[in-house]
Amino acid sequence: MLNYERAKLLDPNDPDIEANLHRVRDASGFRPEAPRSLDRLTRIASPTIISWIGVLGLLIAGVSMLSREALPAHRGKLLAVAFAGFCLIGVTLGSAVAVWPTLHQAVVVGHAIPVRVSPTLIEEPIFTLPEAEIVSVKGEHEGFMLIKTAAGRTGWAPDANLALIAPKRR
Repeated sequence: MLNYERAKLLDPNDPDIEANLHRVRDASGFRPEAPRSLDRLTRIASPTIISWIGVLGLLIAGVSMLSREALPAHRGKLLAVAFAGFCLIGVTLGSAVAVWPTLHQAVVVGHAIPVRVSPTLIEEPIFTLPEAEIVSVKGEHEGFMLIKTAAGRTGWAPDANLALIAPKRR
């Protein structure tokens, strides 16, 4: 499931990835996640295309703003073009906001992982995480991750039993 979640980040429009992820979730007993409204927008284009849209918007906005001084007769038209460029930049920023939560999610890769109140092995677990559950990562400390489940429960779990969906660069 982790690999399909990672593949979905790289190519959100691939129907095979979505179908396989759905099949793996069904086989493991997890219900599909309800798509957020911003998630639907991020599936319109790949991250590379969204990035190029932002670069294009920056280029359009910059050139039109600089051209306003050189072509005073067309200031109104150039202002409208600059606004369109800023809108393209907004699309890229909106996509980044939609993807941000996924960058801080992890999949439980161990069986029945204990979650504790603090990042130590001394305390008794307050609950356990089932294998393949997706959790939000809120922080890290000395071999533990502060996690939050879909049900809203929080606690510390050993980071060896969690795999980040979008791995950090080392």
